[in-house]
Amino acid sequence: MPASRQLNTWIAESGSWQSFIEFKLAEDERARYSFLAAYDNFFLSLMTRAVELIKSNDIEVDDALSVAKGLEIFSLKEKRENFRGINQSNNILYAAGLYYLSNFSASSWILSKIFPHRNYDIEIDYFISSFLRRELNHNNRYNEILKKFLTTGNRLFIRILIWQLTRAKEEAFNNDIESYFSFLLAETIVSKFLNDNIWKDLLQINDNRDHWRDFIVYNVEKKVPIWTFFPSQKLAISNGALGRTTCSLQMPTSSGKTSISELIIYNEYKNNNECRVLYLAPYRALASELKQTLAVNVGRLGISSKTIYGGNLPTFEERTSISDVNLLIATPEKFMAVEDIFPDISESFTTIICDEGHLLDDESRGLNYELLLSRLKSLETNKKFIFISAIIPNIRIVNSWLGGTEESLISSNYRPTELEYAF
Repeated sequence: MPASRQLNTWIAESGSWQSFIEFKLAEDERARYSFLAAYDNFFLSLMTRAVELIKSNDIEVDDALSVAKGLEIFSLKEKRENFRGINQSNNILYAAGLYYLSNFSASSWILSKIFPHRNYDIEIDYFISSFLRRELNHNNRYNEILKKFLTTGNRLFIRILIWQLTRAKEEAFNNDIESYFSFLLAETIVSKFLNDNIWKDLLQINDNRDHWRDFIVYNVEKKVPIWTFFPSQKLAISNGALGRTTCSLQMPTSSGKTSISELIIYNEYKNNNECRVLYLAPYRALASELKQTLAVNVGRLGISSKTIYGGNLPTFEERTSISDVNLLIATPEKFMAVEDIFPDISESFTTIICDEGHLLDDESRGLNYELLLSRLKSLETNKKFIFISAIIPNIRIVNSWLGGTEESLISSNYRPTELEYAF
């Protein structure tokens, strides 16, 4: 059932009203929106529609996202002060929950952290907050079951959790209607999680849990934990990014390309702990950043790495370590200098990740980058290329040139948060 015309109007007004506040624009006739005088009716209409969406078997993503945007204003700083009589902590759980159900898990994570755990004294609300924040460090019977799944990958734990939530929801229906709605939300988001989690996606590629356990446990324990992949990452995984075929990834900025690179490197290492991966970073700043992020992350998984960049010839220490590591991160210019010293080094790499691929068209860097790729792909050694770019227009041609197929071109427009434009 689509939202009513009045509710849609109020949602649109609330979005515009948020912009007035965020951009600190002066209040005038244009900013006197009708929903402000009827915010209690607006809130009740939003919650009614939220419950309808949560109860539906096939959630309407666009509608859920729209309702989430409407609800969030009642809990956001500098907006919530305009509304009275609303439980702001509980409201944000519904807004964040709808973002999660709409496949915007990053937005859900950000919203869920607005209020601390101590604001939730009811066990089920505490669990919803923990789930959306991806924090299971606090004692809670539901948290303990979910933690067992994340560390083992055994789907039985999720099924047990859903069964417990469903049973508690049915008991609450006649005793505590507020708890009933909380159990309903928890049941719905965990049911989505059953079929949309990091274990499920990776076990479809290799059903050996031991193959993925170190990678998953490490990602679950990160500062920003990873429990699920973005739709763009799921597309890359299902379309062969972990296989032996050259492929190209065209995804917007912040859609998870670096995390996919980590996964590709880890998978190569698990298949062969003497693997050699070359990661080409077209400029020094990126190479330096990857040294602090990518190299550190894979290092904690037992994968050795070396990062080289700069205009000088390799140092003695670099020369002795370059041939011993699993992962070499280098600018094209630095790698070409290394080739002059180690003529056969290119033969040792079986996987080559080409980051910021659109720089092939750059006047200052593009020529060296293209010449290096041309030389690498001409070697007799069978090599897999992972070509990554957010904006290159002729990626289909580049993918074919590197040896990829039509099926190995992976393109996604997904962004973890929506862009907002104003003028």
